[in-house]
Amino acid sequence: MSPKEDQNKLKPSNIGTICESCGMPLIQDKYKSSLCNICTLNNQTEPIFESILFGVAYGYYMTKLGFKNSETALKKSYDGLCELPYWNSNTEKVPAFKELVRRFDSYIISFLIESKMANVMDSIFVEKKPDIFISHVWNAEYDTFIDLLVFSLKARGYTVWYDKDMGLKPGSLREYFKNNIANSDTCIPIICQKYFTRDNTQYELDEIFKLKEQQHIIPIWWADVDRDYIKKQKPHGEDLVECAGISWDIYKGQMNNLMNILIDYMDKIQGFETYNNVKLYKDEATTMRDIEQLIGLKIPEITSEYLKFLDICDEQTNNDEIRKHLPNFGFIHKNNHIIALIVRETEYGYIIPVFNLPNSIIRLQELKLLDVPIVRILEDIRNMKSLEFIFFNDGLIEEVPSSINDLPELRKFTIYGNPIKKIDVGFNQYCLNQAKEMDLYPNLVDEERAVLFLLQILTKHEIPEVKEVKDQTFGFIASECHVTEIGLYKRNLLTIPDTIKKFKRLEILLLRVNQISYLPRTLETLKFLKKINLESNQLKDLPENLGDISTLEELGLSVNQLSIIPTSIGKLKHLRKLDLSHNNIVTLPSTLGELKSLVFLFLQENFIQTLPESIVDIRPLEKLNIQKNRLRMLPKDIHRLISLEELTLYDNKLTSLPEFIGKLKDLRTLDVKNNLLFSLPKKIINITNLKELWLDFKKISPLQEHVFKWITDLKRNGCSIYL
Repeated sequence: MSPKEDQNKLKPSNIGTICESCGMPLIQDKYKSSLCNICTLNNQTEPIFESILFGVAYGYYMTKLGFKNSETALKKSYDGLCELPYWNSNTEKVPAFKELVRRFDSYIISFLIESKMANVMDSIFVEKKPDIFISHVWNAEYDTFIDLLVFSLKARGYTVWYDKDMGLKPGSLREYFKNNIANSDTCIPIICQKYFTRDNTQYELDEIFKLKEQQHIIPIWWADVDRDYIKKQKPHGEDLVECAGISWDIYKGQMNNLMNILIDYMDKIQGFETYNNVKLYKDEATTMRDIEQLIGLKIPEITSEYLKFLDICDEQTNNDEIRKHLPNFGFIHKNNHIIALIVRETEYGYIIPVFNLPNSIIRLQELKLLDVPIVRILEDIRNMKSLEFIFFNDGLIEEVPSSINDLPELRKFTIYGNPIKKIDVGFNQYCLNQAKEMDLYPNLVDEERAVLFLLQILTKHEIPEVKEVKDQTFGFIASECHVTEIGLYKRNLLTIPDTIKKFKRLEILLLRVNQISYLPRTLETLKFLKKINLESNQLKDLPENLGDISTLEELGLSVNQLSIIPTSIGKLKHLRKLDLSHNNIVTLPSTLGELKSLVFLFLQENFIQTLPESIVDIRPLEKLNIQKNRLRMLPKDIHRLISLEELTLYDNKLTSLPEFIGKLKDLRTLDVKNNLLFSLPKKIINITNLKELWLDFKKISPLQEHVFKWITDLKRNGCSIYL
């Protein structure tokens, strides 16, 4: 089952509720239990967290969604299950996550071995059901052409039986050939002069005419044969010319021409099947069943009235406006072809989880609209030439392939709500073309127009040009045809595309309050970048080359999920302000002390136990905030921070302060409240310029007379004291 957000919706009419242990639907007439039969082995046992967790992680995240990292799949499953009622009320039955990681890898190995053993007797003699059987002569002169033909057919979603793919030698395993000829829908013999001289191909041709009706045989003629030559060949020459063959004169060696003719022939011969009581071409009905199997629900027919709005919308029509006019679940058909497919949310409110599009989707050659949440975009989508509207929002897509730019009819394409990491060059061209057609950002160079349009897709809003960019700005500033400042405040942005590098003159990048979990390595190419603010996002790590953004002066990373700071941060020689507050940081790199220009350092609300000794080398440091951490001691040479004016140590575990802290003559604010301090060093009385002091005075021993005198003197000098 998917994470929490996919579990809290009502299900279709035959699904009354979900299992409180695994989150899967309870499909039964009477609900005698809130737990499903699988989790309880037909009510014979209590649910076992580890077994259910491993099944969800491997079955859903790794197998269905295609997660490669087993630990990531396990963590997502762990977090999702812990939210379910059964485990939420039985926390003592939930093992610690770390205990499960190593055992999960062993489980995967066991499962794979089990699957392999269960199928070990499956040999190549098991009957397969290919769409197309290719019969050909093994000859270097023709092989490249045939390889390309097979590749093109597969790219359009057909399963092709091709002996070279099987690693077979010419003429081997004749019974196997015979079975696949019988099981295929269409046989394509590639006819050349040598074809009639080989025993193997003659055997195949015999079987083809024995087992297949004439309309299911489509010969392709090579350049060295014609109708008269073929007709003379025994015993099947006359049979071949009676078939709907494709001669060299028609396709002239051009694969596109050949494919168009071939697919047209196959459409005519394939026949029809019904899907959900709708008559469709057989291939398309098969594709619908493939998708049904992936999502676990039958897809209903919806009326074509919904498409009327699409006919009148233009480039200026907002994507959200288009979606308002469309249903959330179903398909539209015309002339036995699927022309629109929407898989989002059922009428009962059940949100369809993210899934992998099957390769057979390419068979929907008349499809105009595709609206689905998916894991990845198929490269072969370029072959769906009728597509006009693509909505791939709220999925797990990380890469946008260039093949999107190969769709000649495409009018609208959206991918917001996806963790995009990589944009192929071809898609950049699509973005530029769209920006030009809509006359957007005309005063910018082409490369930057394309990037702004992409950000527009990812944020769902056109990005306005503004006069000033602040922390809460949504807009950009341009100078001399280049973007110099940009703010994308609170837009549910999940990623920064790597094409951000195209903003060659960018100085300020403000992305506060989004859901960004990944920073591209290409940020280092922004040679004018001075300020980055990524406060309140979902960052868990930073690129190691972060330190290569050599011009950076301000870096805001507060309220994220960072635990490790890369050592390269020490290379930011111009950095003046660093905010790492409200993260999960335990240790800091020693290279922090190499930030020779740093003035402001904010580390509050982390899990830091010690500061690197090198921190005392940051001589310009004026403000240091380390409140609400787990510090037990300060560097003994902290007095070397000669410029320090504010030192906030509130709510740590300090038991003492360094003896020479009194040398911090410029200190104006000192907060040591809520620590374990029962005494202060004698030389603290040398800090005489304080304007604010926070201290747990009641904890200080009465024997600390110097402290009493110090506080009295500070009060006399006008210091505000909070005891």
